[in-house]
Amino acid sequence: MSDIFNAVLLALAWFAAVNAVLSLVAWAWARHGRVSLNASAGALLAHRLLPAGGSAFFVLVFFAPAHWRFEPRGGEESFGVVVHALAAAGLALLAPAFWRAAAALRAGWELRSCDGLPRIDAAADLEVYEVDGLAGVSLAGIVRPRILVGLAVREALTPDELDAAVAHEVAHGASRDNWKRLAIYCAPDLFGHTAAARHLEVRWSAVAECHADARAVAGDRARATDLAAALLKVARLAGQAPRSPAWSTLHDEPLLAARVLRLLGGTPPSAPRPAGILMAGGWFALVLALAFAGTSAAYELHILTETVAHFLP
Repeated sequence: MSDIFNAVLLALAWFAAVNAVLSLVAWAWARHGRVSLNASAGALLAHRLLPAGGSAFFVLVFFAPAHWRFEPRGGEESFGVVVHALAAAGLALLAPAFWRAAAALRAGWELRSCDGLPRIDAAADLEVYEVDGLAGVSLAGIVRPRILVGLAVREALTPDELDAAVAHEVAHGASRDNWKRLAIYCAPDLFGHTAAARHLEVRWSAVAECHADARAVAGDRARATDLAAALLKVARLAGQAPRSPAWSTLHDEPLLAARVLRLLGGTPPSAPRPAGILMAGGWFALVLALAFAGTSAAYELHILTETVAHFLP
């Protein structure tokens, strides 16, 4: 039992330490204008999730296998105040993240009640439901997302406007934007408490909304006009916030004017090409993990962990 406790203690300590370093890197990168004004949604998301993703990757891919492979079983070890403090900090970062994730998934689970609601016959790849009392249009849920349309919204929109609004939410679903919102909302990091992180989140949201608009209209001027009209009508009707911060809503008040002007001005926006930065990052991480496993670096990391942990007060 003590072996498991010590492993968890060291894992949490490493998580907090790496998280702090990567949070500082991400903050400095954003603070000193290293993020391009034309950065893609993938690049902005990768920057925002660097501390949480990087520290989790380090612990799960580097530390945990090395500790499991080289740590003697049944040994008696004790650690000082610094290791315990780092572990407590790691737990303080992770506990709220798990709580938020559970709340978001629970809200999605409660969407099962939608199965008894009236269905809207829309040309969409997702189920579309009419919800009395909902003042807006939302892509709701994480694992099995559904599009919810308020009764008042359906009555206010023309068929073409409703179709454009639904297409916008379908575009969010195709991009897995609710998963990305969930990752941002639950990210266990120190970076998330800074203004730089919040600025990145706003920029990512703006790019994601513009991409969804572009996919919904597909370069069609009439469709762009319909979506702009739908945005304005829904904005007038909408009141309450979505059930979960991880859910997409058709209108986003701070971005409303810019989106409408973009839809109505000049050439209608066309769907962008996938950035591919997250996929490239995933392949790089896989290659790095395989290279690490095939060298003596795992043993060196284990020795470093043991040395530092016992050296610290």
